[in-house]
Amino acid sequence: MKTLLPHRKTVLFLTGLCFFIMQSAAVNAQKLDLLFRDLVPQERAEINVAVEQNDRKIMVGGDGPFLANGKPTGSVVRLTSSGALDRSFSTFITRSVYSIAQHVDGTYLVGVDGQLVVLAKNGTPLSEKNIWYAYDILVLPDFSFLVNSEGEIRKYNADFEPDWSFGDESYLDVDGSVYDMALQGSNIIIAGDFDDVDGWDASNIARIDASGNFDDTFEADHGFCDEIGEISVQKDGKILLGGTELNWDGSLIRLNSDGTIDESFFTCYLGEVGSVVERNRKIYVYSYDNSTITRLNMDGSNDDRYPGVEFGCDDDPHVMFLSTGYAVAINVTSFGNPLGFAKFSSTGRPASFKPNLTSHGDVWDISKSGNKYVVIGEFIKLNNVQTQNVGVLSANGTVNSRFKSTFDGEIWNAKPFSDGSVLVNEGYFTKLTNKGEYDELFWFPH
Repeated sequence: MKTLLPHRKTVLFLTGLCFFIMQSAAVNAQKLDLLFRDLVPQERAEINVAVEQNDRKIMVGGDGPFLANGKPTGSVVRLTSSGALDRSFSTFITRSVYSIAQHVDGTYLVGVDGQLVVLAKNGTPLSEKNIWYAYDILVLPDFSFLVNSEGEIRKYNADFEPDWSFGDESYLDVDGSVYDMALQGSNIIIAGDFDDVDGWDASNIARIDASGNFDDTFEADHGFCDEIGEISVQKDGKILLGGTELNWDGSLIRLNSDGTIDESFFTCYLGEVGSVVERNRKIYVYSYDNSTITRLNMDGSNDDRYPGVEFGCDDDPHVMFLSTGYAVAINVTSFGNPLGFAKFSSTGRPASFKPNLTSHGDVWDISKSGNKYVVIGEFIKLNNVQTQNVGVLSANGTVNSRFKSTFDGEIWNAKPFSDGSVLVNEGYFTKLTNKGEYDELFWFPH
């Protein structure tokens, strides 16, 4: 029995040695390659709101967190009038942002999922209030403010406490939905899809005072055929209403300051109105249906000197009109910016505006051939190199800046070739050249 002891030790030693070798091999096989560059896919930013400040800077919020110049930031950023990132503002709110309004001393009210967040001028969070889904915020002259929360209008004092004297214990009883609010002097115009406000008949529009009292001197029962999606109060107190088909005459109507129909306004049908404002004695209108920006004279007639802006069929614009008469459009690519931003002068000409603002994209698959990798997914940039849904990497992970795909289909898989070209499988085969362009000479039977 004693002669077996050395043999047993030897077996145990060899077993331990084998285990050590296997573990070492496994560790070495999974060792991180520190020379391989990190990969950051970027997609167009999902923007819900854009608001111009008095200094003409633009606050932008949406489904973040965003990437600014390729680096992580929050769901709210501030841009200069030219579209550059304002680095004096930084916040790390990462939840979806629905509304933004400037408050006292330059602070911001930001409506996010489930809360209203108060930010300092530089973006530092100051306080939070549990106000559910603040889809729209209207700041009053005394810095109290109204919040449209799923069609329910609530009022808060400047110290963010509920104003219990407003309406029915801080909220306004509206039988329906409110889509827009605007100041008319010291009063508030509300519009949307409703029949009754605080027990008074109102056909999708009403005027209330700062205490939430219904103004029965304002003509509010016009029997409009459709909901009112947009309102804008002119400097003279008249009110522009936009919808789909408000009455038999058109989708854009103007009321006098007392709510009666302005018969001097040339009522017209422009398709569903998405935005309407008065700027410098002209009326600018964005139409969802026609996907156009139109400029009207103050009587509602078409301004023939304005060439108009027509968006592409693949665009889905959100249009904001600036105080200068300029327009900023988001989620459009037909004007040469793959990130989805465009700006137009008051005369309808394209203007420079190229914020480097994106969201995180997705990588679905990576394959290798020789010393090259091909990456597929849903993105418009890889590490700040513009390429859509397909990218080529070198052995150390550097993105090939010469390969700039415009491929917008859904890709199942892809294979790189030694010459830098890529074979793409989208249910049938397509070949991209080493510059990312479609290879017109390649043909593969379906």
